This record gives sequence, structure tokens and C-alpha cells, in this order.
Amino acid sequence: MADYTSIIEQIKQSDAKICAMTKQMKEMETEIKKTENEIEIIRAKNRQLQQDIKYKKKILDDKKNELNKKHKEFEIWQEMKKEKEKQLEVAKKELEEVQKRVFNSRIEFNEKSNEFLNQCDYLVARSHDIDLAVEKRKEKNKLLNEISELEQDTSMLEQQYQELHKEIELLQELERTKQFLEKEPECGEEFKRIQLKIDSFEEKLEDFTYNEIQRPNQMNPNYENSLKSTQDSRTQSAFNDMVSIKLPASVYQNIYTNQDVILTAEGFVNCDYALPTKNLPLSNCGHFEPCSRILDNVIEIVETDLRKLHLFITTRIGKIRKYWSDGDGRG
Repeated sequence: MADYTSIIEQIKQSDAKICAMTKQMKEMETEIKKTENEIEIIRAKNRQLQQDIKYKKKILDDKKNELNKKHKEFEIWQEMKKEKEKQLEVAKKELEEVQKRVFNSRIEFNEKSNEFLNQCDYLVARSHDIDLAVEKRKEKNKLLNEISELEQDTSMLEQQYQELHKEIELLQELERTKQFLEKEPECGEEFKRIQLKIDSFEEKLEDFTYNEIQRPNQMNPNYENSLKSTQDSRTQSAFNDMVSIKLPASVYQNIYTNQDVILTAEGFVNCDYALPTKNLPLSNCGHFEPCSRILDNVIEIVETDLRKLHLFITTRIGKIRKYWSDGDGRG
């Protein structure tokens, strides 16, 4: 009996061990399933992370390409800036030459005007010197046309200087934007704002390119001739209005009866001597005092106009010098 009891106890111990091992196996199976679920979750997260990494790499490559593109554009702007600075220097030299020409023309015009005024009495006293007076008048008109041309050249150079100065300011703004882009995060609000500003700069570049294409049309000789003819016609009209004087017939009663005398730019003087419309000889003239008074009025009007022209050119040159000083101070 003792042997059966020991065997039964061994069987009971074996059953207890089997139950314990079964319980442990169930717990291990539960842990294995839990671990497998965690592994699946980790694999799903890994796949998501890999997709995110690919997307981020793609965005990073796009940003790098965009940054390289902006660097190339900035280099192009730098080259354009250097080229425009060279053009600005050339424009300054041309403006200096125009100023010299203006001063020389003024000096020459004053000399010729003084010479003409000194010969006025001689021209009135002698009818055969009318041709000389006409030549002087033609020279005066020529000088006025030269002054108008120089004034037009000065205004064109001033406009070119303003355009070049605006372009240089735009290039400096782009340089500051580049320095800011190197420090700003790629996805920041300021980065987007500066991106919009760069897009606007690109539109300005397209406008500038269009202006550069249109500028040779303005330099066309036919274009300049049309502008010059328009300016000459306006100058001649203004001169005619300036020197046209209508006097009463009583002043010239010794020469004509019940007629008015008109002093014009074409005929210079329509009384006393070599009247273009009547061609009366000098012997038919009563005296030359009325013509002297007319010439005095003409001289007075011309001197007034010259003073106005001198004031206008001096003011324009002062503005140009001010633009130079402002440009040198900011550039």
C-alpha cells in the first residue's frame, strides 16, 4: 500500500506541475499575442515614418532646388547691377558733356547777341545790311534750337539716371532679402512673405526687360527727328509770339497812312526799310527813329526771354546736381 500511495502522490505532483506548466504556457501565449500586436503596430508606424521621411526628403530637395534657383537669379541681378552701374557712370559723363555744351552755347550766343546789338544802328541806317540782320536772326534761331536740343538731352539723361537709380535700389533690396533668406526657416511666415516679394520683383524684372526692349525704338533716328521737328515748331511758334508787336499807325505816319506795322520773326521789321511785302526803297522812308524804337523793344524782349531761359537751365542743372548728390549718398 505504501508503494501505491507514493505513486499516487507522484501522480498528483505531476498533475500539479502539468497544471502549472499549462497555466504558464497560456500566459506565454497571451504575451506572445500581445507582443505580436505590438510588433504589427510598430511595423505600421515604421511604414508611416518611412513615408513621412520620403515626403520630407522630397520637400527638402524641392527647397534646395528652389534655393539654388534663387541663388542663380541673385547672381544674375548682381551682374545686372554692375552693368547698370557702368551705364550710370557713362550717363554721368554724357551729362557733364551736355553741360559743357550748354555753357559753350550760352557764351557763344551772348557774344553773337552783343555783336548783333552793337550793329543794330548800322543795320537800321543802311538798307543793304538787311541781309546781315537776317543772317544774325537765323544764327539766333539756330542757337535757340541747339539750346532746346541740349535741354531735351538733359531731361532724357535725368530720366535715365532716375531709372538706373531705381534699379540699383531694387538690386540692393534683393541683396538684403538674400541675407534674410539665409537666416529664416524655410516654412516660416516671413519666408512666405519674402517669397511673395521675390515674385513681385520678378514681375518688375519682366517690366524692366520690356522697357529695355522698347528703349531702342526711342533711340531710332526717325523717332528723334520727329521729336526734334515738334520741338523746333514749338520753339519757333513761341519765338513768333514773343517778338510779335503791333503798333498804332500814328507812330509811322511819316511813312505810311492808316496802316499798322507788325514786327515778326520772319520779316524782322515790316517798315522804314526793305519791307518784305512792299519792298520800298530807302529813299521813301521819312526817318529811322520808329525802327530804332522797335529794335529797342525787340532787344528788351529777347533779353527778358534769355534771362528766363538762363534761369530755367540753371534750375534744371541744379536739380540734376541734386540728383547726383542724392544718388552718391544712397549708393
